Amino acid sequence: MRGQIVVALGTLAGAVLAYLLQSLAVARQRRYEIADRARAERLEAAAALPTALVEYRHAQIARRMDQLRTGNRSEPLSNEVRVARSEAWSALYRLELLVDDRPVRDAAYQLMGRIKELKTIDDPARLDVAGTEVHWGIQNFIELARTRLAFA
Repeated sequence: MRGQIVVALGTLAGAVLAYLLQSLAVARQRRYEIADRARAERLEAAAALPTALVEYRHAQIARRMDQLRTGNRSEPLSNEVRVARSEAWSALYRLELLVDDRPVRDAAYQLMGRIKELKTIDDPARLDVAGTEVHWGIQNFIELARTRLAFA
C-alpha cells in the first residue's frame, strides 16, 4: 500500500512539474511572439514614413513649380498635396505610437517641417536645391532609423 502511495505521489509530482514547465514555455513563446510582432510593426512604421515623405515632397514641389511657372494655383495639385500630407502625417503618427526613440521622432518632425517650407520658396533653382536637401534628409532619416532602431 505504501508503495502505491509513493508511486501516486511521484506521478502527481511529475505531472505538476511537467505542467509548470509547459506553462513557462508557453508564456515564454507568447512573449516572444508579442515582441516579434511589435518589432515587425515598428519596422513597418519606420519603413512607411520615408515613402510617405517622398510622396509629400514630390506633391509639394510639383505644386510650387506649377505656381511659379504659371502664376496660378492649381486645385488638382493642391488636392494632391493635401492627400500626400495627410498620408505623411498618418505615417508619422503611427511611428510616434510605435517607436520610443526621441532622435528618430524629432528627425521625422523636422522633415515634415522642411517639406512644408518648400511651398514658400519663390525661385525654381532654390526650390530644386531645397527639394534635393529634403531628399538627402529622408536618406539620413532612413539611416538614423535603421541604426538606432536596430533593424540592420
